[in-house]
Amino acid sequence: MRKTALLFSFILIFNSVILAQAVIENPEKPLGKNAGRIVQLKEIYRIIDENGKYFFRRPHNFQVAPNGDLFIQDREQLLQFDSKGNFIRNLYKKGQGPGEVTSIRGYQLTETEVIIHSDSPSKILKFDYEGNMLKEMPINQKKRFYTFEFYYYEQYYFLYIDWEQIDKLEGVVGFPYKLVSLFANGEILTEYVTFPTKSVLAVKGEIKGGWVPVDRLITIPWQERYLVISHTEEYLLTLFDAESQQIVRRFKRKYPRIKATDKNDKRPNLSITLDRQKFQAPKRNYLYDIEQLWVNGEFLWVLTSTIEEGKGYMVDVFDINGVYTDMFFLKVPKKATDDYFGLFQMAISGEFFYATEKDKDDNYVIKKYRILDGNRLKPGTQIP
Repeated sequence: MRKTALLFSFILIFNSVILAQAVIENPEKPLGKNAGRIVQLKEIYRIIDENGKYFFRRPHNFQVAPNGDLFIQDREQLLQFDSKGNFIRNLYKKGQGPGEVTSIRGYQLTETEVIIHSDSPSKILKFDYEGNMLKEMPINQKKRFYTFEFYYYEQYYFLYIDWEQIDKLEGVVGFPYKLVSLFANGEILTEYVTFPTKSVLAVKGEIKGGWVPVDRLITIPWQERYLVISHTEEYLLTLFDAESQQIVRRFKRKYPRIKATDKNDKRPNLSITLDRQKFQAPKRNYLYDIEQLWVNGEFLWVLTSTIEEGKGYMVDVFDINGVYTDMFFLKVPKKATDDYFGLFQMAISGEFFYATEKDKDDNYVIKKYRILDGNRLKPGTQIP
C-alpha cells in the first residue's frame, strides 16, 4: 500500500507541474478564411508484398526522409522504398552483433541519417541512406526505455515507464510516462517531466501482469527540437522544447466531443486476465478527441474524431505558437480505416499522403496519394 500511495503522490506532483503551464485556448473556428473545405486524395502508386524481399505482416510507423524515401517498420523489418515505391533495402539485420538488432523501439530520419534504437541489448545505431552503418553506441543504463522519440544536439530522447513505482497495482491509474534524455556517450541520463496517462493496470511481481490504455499517448517530433505530446482523452497538446529542455507551450481549441456508440467506437475491447480475474478498460462515454498527429512542413495537423458524411475526417492545423490556423475535411479512403489499426498507420509529407489498406485477400497494401488542396498553408504563409 505504501508503494500505491507513493505512486499517486508522484502522479499528483507531476500533474500539478503540467497543469501549472498556461494553456492557450483557441476558439472553435480557425483563423483561415477557407476553413471547412473538402480535401481529396488521388492515388499515385501502391506497394504490395514482393517475394524474397519483404512481406507485410503489420506495417506501421511510416516516415518519409528528406529525399522522399519512404520507411516502413514491420515485424523484423525496417523497409526503405524510393519516392516511386521501389524497394531499396531492409535495414533490420537480426542479431546482437555490430549493425544487428533484436527489436526496434523507434527510429528517426534526419537530413543525412537513419537513427535506430534497438532493445536487448539496448543500443543506438546510425546508418546513412545508402545503408552503410555510421555508428553504434551501447546504452549503459539499467532502465528499459519504452520508446525512442528523437535526437537533438547530442542527446537522445526517450519515454520511460518506471515500473518500480507501480508494482502490484491494480485498477485504473495514471500511468507515468516519463520523458528522459541520454547524452551521446550513452552514460548521462536526464529526467524531465511525466505525462500521466490513464490505464488499467494489473501487476503482481516483476514480470507478471500487464496494462490496457484508457487514454491515448501520441507523440511526434516537430521542427527538429520539439516534441508534441497528446496524453489525455480530451483535446490538449503539450510542446516540449529540447533547446530549453522544458515544456514551453500547452494548447487546445474548443472542441465539441463526440459521444461513443457501438457504431462509431472502433477501439478494440482489450483486457487483462490475472489469476483468473479479468481487468478491462471502462466503457467510455466519448471518443478520443485526437486520433492522430502529423507534422507537415512547419505545421501540425491534428486528425480529430469528427467525421462528417460526404466530407471525411476533420483535420485541424496549428502553427508552432499553438495558434489554430486552419481546418479542413480529409477524404481518407474507407479501406484505410476499416481496421482500427489502419487509423494510426498513415503519414503526411508535403503534398503526399500514405496509408495502409487491405486487398480482397486480406493482404496489406501501402498506398501513396497526392493531396489535392490548392489552399493548403505553406511555410511562411500569412493567415488571412
